Amino acid sequence: MGRMPLLKITVPPSLDGLAAKDVLRTFGHLSASNLRMLRDRGGLFLNGTVIPGYARVSAGDVLSADLSDPPSDVPVASGTPPEILYADDWFAAVNKPAGIATHASTFHPGEETMHERMAALWGGDMVYHPVNRLDRHTSGVMCVARCGYMHERMKSLLHTDSFVRAYLAVCVGGLPKARGTVDLPIGREEGSVLKRSAGCGAPAVTEYRVLAEGGGRSLVLLRPRTGRTHQIRVHMSALGCPLAGDFLYGDESEAARTLLHSAALRLIHPITGATVSALAGLPTDMLDYMARFGLEFDKSEDLFDV
Repeated sequence: MGRMPLLKITVPPSLDGLAAKDVLRTFGHLSASNLRMLRDRGGLFLNGTVIPGYARVSAGDVLSADLSDPPSDVPVASGTPPEILYADDWFAAVNKPAGIATHASTFHPGEETMHERMAALWGGDMVYHPVNRLDRHTSGVMCVARCGYMHERMKSLLHTDSFVRAYLAVCVGGLPKARGTVDLPIGREEGSVLKRSAGCGAPAVTEYRVLAEGGGRSLVLLRPRTGRTHQIRVHMSALGCPLAGDFLYGDESEAARTLLHSAALRLIHPITGATVSALAGLPTDMLDYMARFGLEFDKSEDLFDV
């Protein structure tokens, strides 16, 4: 995988005279574990010279930090290279196929996961940092950070306007309105892996917009405002419109898998401040199912207008 570029901070006048570690905490958002790693590896530099974290800095100085992960102690074999939707020195957005798990599972020993696919891109000794994890049967945009520091920064943006995710789903039935918000708490059903909308559950909010209807099916654009397990699936089921192929909350005979696709992602880059967007086209199995019911997807749709 190799070393990543150094995180560089030019000390502003407001932080003149502070210890380097305090500048990194307040201006670089480094955690205590990040700072310990820098100390242990000698990875903190002031104007190109290695310094301890307690060293004082002056306005205009350049602090540099080596935040790359040490190689993994348990390398994995490289798998099939992923389709890259966006990539830079800090993270990548890739198109996860349906049927590929985000993580290894004891229920499917030896299978290829997205870990192995990312190893094909960054090497088998990479430390795997998935940001927005997708279920095995969900396809589409998935972000993977290149180091623990970037993972922490990106996770802190989840479920905010700085990290917007849009999903496309095929539902069985029709939604009560063309556009709406589902605000139903979600809790675990006692003695079961199922999640249910219940008054005692955790807050959960999903926005939706119907894009097409036909043959008793609906193509729906969704934005989860919170990140509960199975949130979209539970909320659509609660509205009486479960996802086609949903083996837990609907009828799995409807389709070979749950027809849910992470179609678009837009985020504010934690390092550069730039807006980054990644789009993943609908997979063939969803398009084939939609065609059976006359559902068409207009590629000019603004997927962030939910």
